[in-house]
Amino acid sequence: MSTGYDELSVKYQKILSDYKLLEAENAALKARLSLYEPQNNPSPKLMSPEITTTLIDYKSAPDKKVALFSSLFIARTDVFATRWQNKQGKSGYTPACQNEWKRGICKKPNVTCSRCNNKLYHTLNNSVISDHLSGKKIAGIYPLMPDETCHLLAIDFDGENWTKDISAIREVCNYIKIPVAVERSRS
Repeated sequence: MSTGYDELSVKYQKILSDYKLLEAENAALKARLSLYEPQNNPSPKLMSPEITTTLIDYKSAPDKKVALFSSLFIARTDVFATRWQNKQGKSGYTPACQNEWKRGICKKPNVTCSRCNNKLYHTLNNSVISDHLSGKKIAGIYPLMPDETCHLLAIDFDGENWTKDISAIREVCNYIKIPVAVERSRS
């Protein structure tokens, strides 16, 4: 009987060792992220998680559109991303920073935003969302919360069967009672 216990003990020790290595690697990777905040910080407030059941369309009041967006795209409110494009046409997203390109404060291009000691993020609020929805600015969200929870899943469908693929996902989500919404992207 002790050989079975000994085997289990060896397996347990190996799994525990692997777990500790993964935990250390996870901590190292988090430390490299520009938006990482230690777990002892309180989670930022969520935008309204209430999902509206009324019809919202292009004729709806702006505040109704903002409320719908906030109910679907639950994200961190302590930061949002802004889109950039350089002279060569390369584009991407970066956290919106109040100190970006401020002389004597912002160290771009020598220091990346993630390593900057002077970063001061703009907050995601209804005004930013309204500007995004009206096309005045392009804003991206950070759906992964500091406590590593996420309230949405975005899936990109491409190819000639994208409408059928979306229908299949919607059907499955409805069947297992997961709220689902379809949005057309920039592409």
